[in-house]
Amino acid sequence: MTVRIEVLGPVRVLVDGTVVPLRGLARTLLAGLSSRAGDMVPVPVLVRWLWSGGPPPRKPRQAVHALVHRLREVVGDLLRTTPGGYVLAADADSLDLAGFRRLVTESERHEAAGRTADAGTCLDDALALWQSSAFVDVDSDTFRHDEAEPLNAERIAAARRWANLRLQLGLLDGVAPELTRLVREHPSGRRLHELLITVLLRSGRRAEALAEYDRLGVPSPGLRALLDEQGTAAEVPRQLPSAIPHFVGRSAELRRLAELAAGPATVVVEGTAGVGKTALAVTFAHRSAEKYPGGQIFLNLRGYEPDAALDATSALLVLLHSIGVPGDTVPAAVDERVALWRARTAYRRLLVILDNVRDRELLAPLLPGPGCTTLVTTRDRQAGPGLAMVTVEPMPPGDGVRLLSRILGEERVTHDPEAGRRFVARCAGLPLAIRILSENAGLHPGLSLRDFLGALDGPDDLTAFAVDDDPAADLRSVFAHSYRALDQDTARLFRLLGLHPGVDFTARAAAALAGIEDATAQRRLSQLTAAHLVEEPEPGRFRFHDLLRAYAKDLCGQQDTAAERDAATGRLLDWFLAATAEAGALLLPHRRVHLATITTTARPPALADLTQAREWCRAEYPNLLAAIRLAAATARHRYAWQLPWALQSYLLNQTLLHDGLAVHDLALTAARHLGDQRAQAWILTCRGFLYTYLLDDRRALDSHRGALDLRRAVGDRMLEGESLLNLALVHQRTGEQDQALRDCLGALAIARELGLRYAELACLSTLAGIEIALGRYAGALGHLHESIAIQDKLQDRHHDGLRLTNLGLATAGLGKLDESAGWLRRAVEAFRDNDESFEESSRLVLLGEVHRRRGAGEAAQACFDRARRLVGELVDQQVITPAKAARWFDEAMALFGPGTA
Repeated sequence: MTVRIEVLGPVRVLVDGTVVPLRGLARTLLAGLSSRAGDMVPVPVLVRWLWSGGPPPRKPRQAVHALVHRLREVVGDLLRTTPGGYVLAADADSLDLAGFRRLVTESERHEAAGRTADAGTCLDDALALWQSSAFVDVDSDTFRHDEAEPLNAERIAAARRWANLRLQLGLLDGVAPELTRLVREHPSGRRLHELLITVLLRSGRRAEALAEYDRLGVPSPGLRALLDEQGTAAEVPRQLPSAIPHFVGRSAELRRLAELAAGPATVVVEGTAGVGKTALAVTFAHRSAEKYPGGQIFLNLRGYEPDAALDATSALLVLLHSIGVPGDTVPAAVDERVALWRARTAYRRLLVILDNVRDRELLAPLLPGPGCTTLVTTRDRQAGPGLAMVTVEPMPPGDGVRLLSRILGEERVTHDPEAGRRFVARCAGLPLAIRILSENAGLHPGLSLRDFLGALDGPDDLTAFAVDDDPAADLRSVFAHSYRALDQDTARLFRLLGLHPGVDFTARAAAALAGIEDATAQRRLSQLTAAHLVEEPEPGRFRFHDLLRAYAKDLCGQQDTAAERDAATGRLLDWFLAATAEAGALLLPHRRVHLATITTTARPPALADLTQAREWCRAEYPNLLAAIRLAAATARHRYAWQLPWALQSYLLNQTLLHDGLAVHDLALTAARHLGDQRAQAWILTCRGFLYTYLLDDRRALDSHRGALDLRRAVGDRMLEGESLLNLALVHQRTGEQDQALRDCLGALAIARELGLRYAELACLSTLAGIEIALGRYAGALGHLHESIAIQDKLQDRHHDGLRLTNLGLATAGLGKLDESAGWLRRAVEAFRDNDESFEESSRLVLLGEVHRRRGAGEAAQACFDRARRLVGELVDQQVITPAKAARWFDEAMALFGPGTA
């Protein structure tokens, strides 16, 4: 009997490769003995851990003995009784914790001897043993304090050493994702957080480094110096996937790429599926990074996935975002996006990899401006003027055997060279097939390569799928062999993942799709990753090779019933909806009451704050767009309208306005299919907000009027009031203050009729702004004092900056300049605290003007200078356009009402 115990994450016991369930006290007992493996753990210590937070049983020693007896039935002779306690006699082969500590010790010996690379390799292997925090599912506060927390500290110390070694060696691939995961698990680890920022800066990922810097709070002087040192460097995109492990051969192709890409060029890398085109392009890009100071961009166009391929409009949006163009400045028309993309990239010496391009027509609009280099990977020959070609053929036998040796180990392959050549031939020389089948062979270390190959040629071998003139077609038989090695439940998950419409997925999404627990999905994804049937390019996010996605989807169509497929898709959409609503309520808290009307059976992710909500939406955004398109295409009308509605908070928060209009068009069609007038009104309201952000006031008014008509038709007074307020805000923007006043008074009457205090608060604040615009300052102050009284009762601070601004403007209009300066100073602080730099800059202008009128010239000039610096920084960071900056001062001054100059 072979026993393997895992505690670096959830506590698990595998007996002969099969997980044996442990629950409650038995799990805690095993955790306690494992934490001190090889040493005697006294019974009193075990009692304290087992019955943490409560009284022990009347006869604790007998209770522990009974638990030991049950546990010994699982782990056998590894659990031994000694005078006074018990010992778990587990070594590095039977306990992952022992393996971790042995590898850390070996790394220290290598480092002391100056063998830095070997030390780093040991730490690579040591950290790979961790799945999450140690003993994560053990329910004992005392045990966590005594053992889990110190062990987690060992992991962090090892990770810091590992990251520092990688920094010394200049090998930064994969370091930032690992440190990010640890920082999120242990947010109080300041030194770890500073190390992550250092790695991000050294990797050229300054924007991410600044975001982490902001989260950190007060950094060390050394980190501030490093940030200042890096601050003068131009920010460039560094978006390549991680370096390809075990890359072998292709020297002629790499030389040819270097020749063709010596100057600005468009180079097409073509070859059959699975031949290694992307690996070649990514490897070339990593090795040539210094030749492209403008940065590197990688975009998978998914051209061979019919349901997921990007069109030019969507691809250009991604490309423009990658070079820092804000969402609200991206034009809607594709021709205008092309022009902006080429203008912003011209002469930047940028390398762009366009992966999986199927249609030549798509290529032209995505090419960057002059002075840049583009690599295009495709299965189809894309010959044409100005295009250079590199053809990637299947691997020669020698290179294929070298790749096999790297993965399986030299000894096993050199023992039977002929079997190695047959192995490569069996994979048609395709690196993807060699990697997958090698992983399979690795699961059978007792078989020689010759015997393993013999086992492939059984009666259920899928060689019928092979096509003589298409070596890639034989991949199906390789995939099938790996698939057949999966247990039934993991195979089911693999098939269902073929239904996922997005770019990548998490364990939680997989759990929703399959209708299983998150931890179960994580274990099965780990098995699929080990079999190379899915990839994990960054911690916690998984994806398919496009061929494997197609294979999984095909299997799902054959082996799972239509009802099972429909149920799985429904569960996934339900989970997306629950999670998006949860995130949306954090991004815009005043929408929580409306988003609560969404009903799902899914459990959303535990998002603690606005930052986590924004990060979840950013990571899932491409998948959410794909889910909306899937819902619309498959007539799942409820999801097709509720998903865009829930996503609205993020769309507005990140000014993803054109995407927002596109998905809300789908949503409106779905709501009309359902005949749901309330839903139609919600979607029209969302469209009104999007058009307002785009400064398209006519369409914004049309949308809000349509929503108002529908809400009146269904007799929903509360939402009728909301639509009137929305119309008032647009009319106020367009200068139609009298109409704005009528709409806002109507909304206020409804709010008071229904006792809606938050709505009343919003109406009073808006009325104050309208009165200021009309020059009626005393009336504005009256509305503001009413709103402040309500605000204090509700303890609402959401719109403090706006109310303080209006107080400053109203008192300035009445000539109370000292009081006005006080209000505006507080408005500046409110927007600064919310990190709203543009709003802060306009309030500084207002404050400066009030100081000027007071005769405080130096204070006025300090405000104006600070405001100009802020706006200049926002232009440099491409948060606002130069055109908007040019209008900024006049727009701020226009906030003063008439007659106050």
